Order: sequence, then C-alpha cells, then structure tokens
Amino acid sequence: MPFATIHHEATTDHPLERSAQPAILTLLEIHRICPTIFDHLEVYLDGGITRGSDILKALCLGVTAVGIGRPYLYALAYGQEGVEHMTQILKDELQTSMKLVGITDVDQAHPGLVNTKDVDHLVENSEGHEWIQWRPKLKARPRL
Repeated sequence: MPFATIHHEATTDHPLERSAQPAILTLLEIHRICPTIFDHLEVYLDGGITRGSDILKALCLGVTAVGIGRPYLYALAYGQEGVEHMTQILKDELQTSMKLVGITDVDQAHPGLVNTKDVDHLVENSEGHEWIQWRPKLKARPRL
C-alpha cells in the first residue's frame, strides 16, 4: 500500500520566531481538507511524539505508525539500559492512556476518543467526530 509521512521539524529554537506547526495539527488539517486519503494511503506521523498519550492520539486520528526520535536520542545517552527504560515508559504511558479512554487494544482506537475542540469542559458523548471521516478497518486476527 502507498504511504505518506507527516514530519514535524522546528524551523527555529528562538521563541519569538515562527516554527512549523506540530505534526498532530497537520494531521487534523489533512482530515479537514482531504479525509479520503486515509482510505488510500498508510499515514506515518514522525515528530512531536514524546509521550504514550501522543501515540494514542495519533492512532485515534488514523495514522498507521509513529516515529519517535528525540526521546530515544536522549535515552541513548544512558546506553541500552536507557533505551529499554524509555521503551517501558512509553509502553506504560500508552497502556495507561488506553485504560483512561476505556479500550484494551490499539485496534479499538477511533477519532471519537480525541477531543480536538481545545475546551476542557466540553467532552463529546458520541463515537463520531464533527469532520473526521476515517474509521478503523477490521483486522483479521490469526487463530492460535
């Protein structure tokens, strides 16, 4: 299947100068402008992922996978043990985030789990989303 990547790279470290918008916002823009792309391409999000909850948000919004660079770069300073510890932290955070939204498998992630309205007191009551049309595909599970 063809794929597309969404890559976030800050253009400057100076707080008063413009930088690229976060990759998750680019993902939301794609949903608004061209929602059918998720039916035809695998979408990979690379950049801006620092916590397990970021991974879950991206999966809910239709990405196939995420790239995690900077956290592992910092963990690498502590060798293999640091990388293993970072992996465990991300795994624990992802599992905690999944429990908080009431799912037990990443295949259950859907756009209705993410509040993109940027208003804490307003929580969607349905599984739908105002303009996100992507829906998870059913995956065949191997029989054991």
